[in-house]
Amino acid sequence: MGKRIVVIGGANLDLVGRSRVAYRPADSNPGYVKMSPGGVGRNIAENLARLGAEVVFLSAIGQDPQGQLVAQATKAAGVNLEHVLRTDCGTSTYLCILDEKGEMVGAINEMEPIEAVTAEVIRGWEAIIASADLCVIDLNLSEPAIEAFFSIKGEVPVFVDPVSCAKAEKIKPFLSRVAGIKPNRLEAGVLTGVYSDDPMVLGETLLDLGVDEVVLSDGGNGVYCFGDNQKLHCPVKPVEVVNVTGAGDAFMAAWVWSLFSREDWMMRCRFAMAASALTIESEETIYPALSFEAVLKRERELWDDE
Repeated sequence: MGKRIVVIGGANLDLVGRSRVAYRPADSNPGYVKMSPGGVGRNIAENLARLGAEVVFLSAIGQDPQGQLVAQATKAAGVNLEHVLRTDCGTSTYLCILDEKGEMVGAINEMEPIEAVTAEVIRGWEAIIASADLCVIDLNLSEPAIEAFFSIKGEVPVFVDPVSCAKAEKIKPFLSRVAGIKPNRLEAGVLTGVYSDDPMVLGETLLDLGVDEVVLSDGGNGVYCFGDNQKLHCPVKPVEVVNVTGAGDAFMAAWVWSLFSREDWMMRCRFAMAASALTIESEETIYPALSFEAVLKRERELWDDE
């Protein structure tokens, strides 16, 4: 569709272990371990490229063998890596443990290389950012880098993935300049200072703080969408859970792409949830056969009775 999206954020090597038996904490559990490219920003970029966007990814990736693997896989998916920094330090690593149901029980993220993306580097990318129809950033970026981004982004709309509660704090000074944000309920509490069990209260508070669109994920309760005088709840459809890693990144990418490809809010929400479902049903962090057509097909399958 000719839309250029610039994604700025983390790129890692994912190590994901899943137990084959009922998971027992503080014990060695038989299972399997898989290695694949990952990182919130990188995953969003690859998903967007597979959906049909022209994607430029801005990040820092190590020059070690792990970094070569991450870079090659990302480029092969159609993502432009021309402006990515190649650093001398090792590639970021994400270590995740899943229980026998595919649900995460713990994770550790080592993100030192992204610190190479300084405020000065961000300013050097000003022309690239200005060329975008839309930007997506993840909050693995440092506070100075985020501040620099908002100082140069001009009128380019930006969508934000908070990544975690600890990192969500960094975007608070800039919420009034955010076009869209996708927090979970805990992250929304950090962003708003309102620790409520009611997603409607959290979403409306984020709108009051100046965010244009809010997509609030609430686990098994589904997704709540706010903005453009719309407030809707999209319940979760039952799917086979294989691996939850990357599901939120697929949702974010599809939600962003739906701005250019879907007609109304319910269609946008269902499209994003269908992309997430395909990822959850896959052993991979990114569904290998992801495409715009594949998501539409899964959307029809999930909501064919409505």
